[in-house]
Amino acid sequence: MNDWAKRLADEVKKQQDQAASDNAKFLENQRLKKEFGPVLWRGVVAEVKNGCTAMNRELRSNVAVVVDTPEHELNVRNENIPERRLTSSFDVDKALVAWDVRPLRSGGSAQGRYEVAVDKDGKAQLYQQGPHGESLLVEPSSFAEIAERMLAFLFRD
Repeated sequence: MNDWAKRLADEVKKQQDQAASDNAKFLENQRLKKEFGPVLWRGVVAEVKNGCTAMNRELRSNVAVVVDTPEHELNVRNENIPERRLTSSFDVDKALVAWDVRPLRSGGSAQGRYEVAVDKDGKAQLYQQGPHGESLLVEPSSFAEIAERMLAFLFRD
């Protein structure tokens, strides 16, 4: 084989190996998102429910009412402002937690989105998205941080 053909073949082989490695990593990340996304969602739901229980206990009144919903949804009503609700859902296919509180006093709403992403250590975590759905892979968000943000908008005027 010519020297140039050998060098070119080595480059092509290296590219093929890199593509195979990238594909394997992508598939593993998708598997981790599918496996751990629902677990992370349940953690968020549990933290919101715990926050509601704590609020009710502190106020000695049922101001935070968690409404029965399907497994991938969450709905909490603010009894002090009965038309105000926190709705949240987990999209399994997109591995995305989305929430919305409305109506706010301004007439608008507050929203947030968190994507399940795999960090450099191979751990699936929740990362906040920007207002246009862009990834903000800065620091992962904890269940407590997400729940506190949701409930703050639900109860603050």
